[in-house]
Amino acid sequence: ANSYNIPAVKTLDRIGVDTLKALAGQAGISTFTGDFGLALTLGGGEVKLLDLTAAYGIFRNGRRLDTQAILTVQDTRALPGEKSSVGILEPNKPQPASRPQLITPETAYLITDILADNVARIPAFGEQSVVELPFPAAVKTGTTTDWRDNWTIGYSAERIVGVWVGNADNTPMLDVSGIDGAGPIWRDLMLAAHHQPPLAFPRPEGIREIAICAPSGLLPSPNCTRTRLERFITGTEPTQVDNQFQVLRIDRATGLRATEATPAERITEQVYWLLPAAYHDWMLSQGIALAPPTPATVGTNQQSALATRMEGSATAPLVLTAPTSNTAYAIHPGMPQNSQRIAVSGYVANGERWAELRLRKDGEILAQGEDLMRLQQWWVLEPGSHQF
Repeated sequence: ANSYNIPAVKTLDRIGVDTLKALAGQAGISTFTGDFGLALTLGGGEVKLLDLTAAYGIFRNGRRLDTQAILTVQDTRALPGEKSSVGILEPNKPQPASRPQLITPETAYLITDILADNVARIPAFGEQSVVELPFPAAVKTGTTTDWRDNWTIGYSAERIVGVWVGNADNTPMLDVSGIDGAGPIWRDLMLAAHHQPPLAFPRPEGIREIAICAPSGLLPSPNCTRTRLERFITGTEPTQVDNQFQVLRIDRATGLRATEATPAERITEQVYWLLPAAYHDWMLSQGIALAPPTPATVGTNQQSALATRMEGSATAPLVLTAPTSNTAYAIHPGMPQNSQRIAVSGYVANGERWAELRLRKDGEILAQGEDLMRLQQWWVLEPGSHQF
């Protein structure tokens, strides 16, 4: 719904490029004949507008239906087999054969449900975006890296429309994406093609709707206050009750976790979201409080930090979360240099605030801040190898 690249790349990495090429071929896409990497799922292969539009029709019920051009013309008064003033219908002309089931109706329905969710796409496209229609419709936009092409393909239960926008000479456009290039045209065509509001997408019998804990995706527990209804293919719904939200006993005086020695009058209970340390950077960026450490942990770290400072250094136990080690980034010659940047970020492993944090690139200070638990800085890509 939001055109996020990372989930698509991870999915392709799991199933393999050859599997995607085979499925695309079964869906009627014949242009994936070369060698491709993971970029194939992000638009790394050329495709025809008609082929891609027809492929989206699979999400109607999981089956491919070949396209057929209209060879004769009729007016609104003509009935099958009757002559009209402008042409003749051919009701006996062979119709395209129904293709085998490529994906299950349940899988097709869930994909449609995602692409038709106007609320789910708000983080990327905002509220009341141009692709939001007054009736149920699934839609996907796409934009090539250098703005040469953009697409919008979407469908209702009755119609499917694909739109491509670009220059005839293949020159780049000026910052025109799928949402503001092909999107408005797609919207107008969809509205014109539906004289009456279409029916809702039919739900297969193998779909079950249950309440889940929204942040964890598990069954709700008393400690999880954010719940929502979610749809699952029967047999894939969660069975484990959420255990990520837990009640911790906190010492009011210190702000740390209470121990057996903490007086009862100083103890309060509070619910925290307990996630592995790898997610702490993200939690802090979202304003989510980390669970306080135990007094024993704080004492150990303070002693270690004090010993380090006595040796002339003031380095905190900072965990670098981005970029990851031995990661290679490509600089695109056709894109503005300032738009090709990555986030460099880190957080304090024990959840404490430190008087000063520093991020360094090749020994030079890239960013610094005071009284922080987390630090992040955008860095424009430069050729060569670098150390953070």
